[in-house]
Parts: sequence; C-alpha cells; structure tokens
Amino acid sequence: MKPHNCYICKKANYNPYVTIKDSLNISSFTIAECECGFYFVNPKPSEKELNKYYSTDDYLPHSKGKGILFLLYRTVQKISFYNKFLLLRNLIKGNITHLDYGGGDGRFSSYVNSKKKATSSFYDPYYKKSSNSDFKKNKYNIITLWHVLEHAYDLDILFENIEKSLEERGKLVVAVPNFDSLERNIYKENWAAYDLPRHLYHFNNISLDKLLRSKGYKIIYKKRMLFDTFYISILSSMKISNISVIKSLFVALFISIKVIIKGPEFSSSLLYVCEKEK
Repeated sequence: MKPHNCYICKKANYNPYVTIKDSLNISSFTIAECECGFYFVNPKPSEKELNKYYSTDDYLPHSKGKGILFLLYRTVQKISFYNKFLLLRNLIKGNITHLDYGGGDGRFSSYVNSKKKATSSFYDPYYKKSSNSDFKKNKYNIITLWHVLEHAYDLDILFENIEKSLEERGKLVVAVPNFDSLERNIYKENWAAYDLPRHLYHFNNISLDKLLRSKGYKIIYKKRMLFDTFYISILSSMKISNISVIKSLFVALFISIKVIIKGPEFSSSLLYVCEKEK
C-alpha cells in the first residue's frame, strides 16, 4: 500500500481521520481528511489486494447468497429498480439508450431492457461476466453510476470512459454514500457505508460538487434518497445486535424527517443528475 495525494486538490495536505476494520475483518484501513474537505482511504491498497474483497460471497452486488441479509438486499433492490427507471424515464422522453457503469451482475440493466423504448448495457470491472468491451462501441443518452464513484480505483479512467460513451447533451446520474449523512454520527465505526476498503473515496455534498464540476459537468438537480436511510441504518445496526435492528427503524424514520426538513445534502446517499457543459 502506498500513500497518495488528495484526488480533488492534488495536494498532500491531509491527516488521518479514522481507522476502521475492513469488511472481512482481515485488516484495518485509514481514512484521511484533506484540508480541502475530501476524505479518502490512504494508504491505498493495490488492485490485486482489493480484488479479494469483491470475490467474497458476502459482497451482495455480485452474490447469489442466502439468508436474511441477502433477502433484505434483493427486496430493496427490486423497489429501487422501479424508482431508478422512473428517474430515467423522466429524464429521457424518447428512446432510452442506457449504460449502467459499475452495474454489478447487470440486474438493473436487464430490468431496463424489459421496458418499452429502452435498451441498456452494463459494465463492471469487478464482475467477470460483465460486457467489458462491448460498452465502448456505443453512445448512450444516459449513463448511471449507482454507488460507483466510491469504488473506482482510477477515477481518471472512469471519467475518460464516460466522456467517450455519453452522447452530446446526454445525462449522467451519480449516486454515492454521503459522508455528512446524519446516521454516520449515530453508528460511528459501525456505519455500513464505510465498507472499507471497497469504498476508496468518501464524498459529501461539497467534494462531489467539486469533482463533477472539475470534470466539466453541470449539476441539473439533486435528489433525496430517503429509502437508503432505512437500508443503511438496518445494515449498520446488524453489526451491533439483532435487537438494535428494531431500534434502527425508528432511527431511520427520525433521520428521514430531518432530511426532508434540512435538504438532500444530509441524505444517506447523494443523488446528482448532471449534464456535460458545452
């Protein structure tokens, strides 16, 4: 593992912020806090080391698992597919040509393909069965990054691929866990969205704005993701005890009400709809 500069400001003006056990309880990783307000894993694991965290049965986006956690994940996933496609349809009135970048096992892409006037491809560098080469041959009028930015080993390559694949005036939809979410302060080191070291970058409203604008994207609007609050709260509480899962539902409800009042900047996940600047 090697130390590296902040990706946003490119400087080495950072200090250790918190050290947390990884998702497999093998090692501990440190999140650094930069003076510019960005948080990132530092030192950064090698790609080879990182791959083992995506090969485990516990990684739900690639898993064919079983049990209560897996059932919860699939239930949430089905509901989220409906809401995600509704967003796509509201953004694109004609034929949807969609790329789900970092789309795991391609389930959302398959869901989009089942709809009228919609075609979809998916690509995920950590999923072996992904259509890794096909997506570069086409142009898309909408590209989604559902909880992808925080995983990208090389953000330069990610945005270069998007630049080549997105049509002029096409839409880019970005969703990431929110480091300023209200429940992070409640669950502390048990906050499920830390997910170290798979989550290499930890964005808040300010740092995500800076990144997208530096890549030439204007932000059309921001959206709350209230349903994520319940999901992340339940996952976080499961690390503590089964009894706390019940408590987490009340916590999530309380947080959701506060997010409605305070705005999407404090939601569990940030969802931005963007368009490339002319």
